[in-house]
Order: sequence, then structure tokens, then C-alpha cells
Amino acid sequence: MVLDDLGMVLDDFGMVLDDLGMVLDDLGMVLDDLGMVLDDLGMVLDDLGMVLDDLGMVLDDLGMVLDDLGMVLDDLGMVLDDLGMVLDDLGMVLDDLGMVLDDLGMVLDDLGMVLDDLGMVLDDLGMVLDDLGMVLDDLGMVLDLGMVLDDLGMVLDDLGMVLDDLGMVLDDLGMVLDDLGMVLDDLGMVLDDLGMVLDDLGMVLDDLGMVLDDLGMVLDDLGMVLDDLGMVLDDLGMVLDDLGMVLDDLGMVLDDLGMVLDDLGMVLDDLVHVRGALSQHYK
Repeated sequence: MVLDDLGMVLDDFGMVLDDLGMVLDDLGMVLDDLGMVLDDLGMVLDDLGMVLDDLGMVLDDLGMVLDDLGMVLDDLGMVLDDLGMVLDDLGMVLDDLGMVLDDLGMVLDDLGMVLDDLGMVLDDLGMVLDDLGMVLDDLGMVLDLGMVLDDLGMVLDDLGMVLDDLGMVLDDLGMVLDDLGMVLDDLGMVLDDLGMVLDDLGMVLDDLGMVLDDLGMVLDDLGMVLDDLGMVLDDLGMVLDDLGMVLDDLGMVLDDLGMVLDDLGMVLDDLVHVRGALSQHYK
């Protein structure tokens, strides 16, 4: 009876050892899969490290370009401030020019009226001189000579007044032309300032164009690095999925190993009991 029990226990022990062998084989295969997945994970993490290094360099480049852009925009702001001041100066000079041209128009109107008066006085003088010529031709007309000389005196008086007016108008014209000259000088200086500011603006815009070109290249590099990062993260996701499945398999194999070891423990307990029984039986 004890030997029968020993036989059954040894049979159970053999089956458990068979199960243990199969579970250990499964464990070996799962560990092999785990090793391959971990190798894949290592390669993907290496790729991820390289891509992150590239990303760091591109972000450094981006930072420098943005710094350059900030400086150029500061320069642009200062140039635009200068341009605003020059345009303000130009507006004031043009206002002054408008007032001077208004004054010039009024003086020229006055000059026109004085010249009209001068023309009429000269017409009167011509008529009086004609009368004087006729009187001198007829020396007998002494009374007419007196009257003509009176007319000549009045005309010459008128001529004197018109010439006085003409002198005053010409004085006004001279002052207005002086004012016009000063305003035109101011306009010339403002236009010189405007030319220099526009030159500065052109240089700043050239700098801005170069910085924007640099920014475009850096953003292109950033786009390529982000594409690489996306692919590496996709690879990482697939490897992690594989790792998850292998770990699931490992969990199941370890569960199986646990059950087989439980069975082995029970068989060993049975074997101990049988051994005790045999010892008692053969004393």
C-alpha cells in the first residue's frame, strides 16, 4: 500500500516536473521576446535621444534668430520714430511754405494793382504830353500851356504816388521772397533728413528680410526635426505596445510557473509523507 502511494506520488512528481519544464520553456521564450523588445526599446530610445539633441540645437538656433529679430524690430521702431519726427517737421515746413505762398499771392495781387495804376498814370502822362506838344506847336495858346502844365503837374504827382506804392509793394515782395527762400532752405534740410531716414529704413528692412529668411530656414529645420520626433514616438509607441504584450505573456507564464510550483510543493509534501510512511513500515 505504501509502495503504491509512493508510485503515485512519483508519477505526480514526474508530471509536475514535465509541467515545470514546459513552463520554463515558455518562460525562456517570453524572456527571449522580452530581450528583443528591450533591444528594440533601447534602439528607439537612442533614436529619441538623437532627435531630442537635434531638437535642442534647432531650438537654440530659433532662440538666436528670435533675438536677432527682436533687435531688428527695435531698430525698425527707432527708424519709424525718426521718420515720424521728420514727417512732422516736413508738415510744419509745408505749412510755412503755404503761408509764404499766400503772402506772395497777396503781394503779387498788390503789385498787379499798382502796375495797373502805373499804366493808367502813364496813359494820362502820354495824353498830357500830347497836349503839351500841341500847345508848344501853337505858341499863341499861352493859356492852354498853363492848363497843360497844371495837368502835367497833377499827372506827375499821381506818377510819384504810384511809384511810391510800387516801391512799397516791391519792398513787400522782397521780404516775401526772403521768407520764401528761408522756407525753401528749411524744406531742403527736412528733405535731406527724410532721405537719410529712408536710407536707414531701407537698411533695417534689408536686415529684417535676412532675419526672416533665417527664421524660415530654422522653422523648416524645426519642422523636419518634429517630423523625425513624430516617427520616433510612433516607433516608441509600437515598441511599448510590444513590451506590454510581452509583459502580459510574462505575467501569464509566471502565473503558470506559480501554479506548477504550487503543484510541486504539494507533490513534495506528499513525497515527504510517503517517505515517513515507508520509514515506519520498514522499521
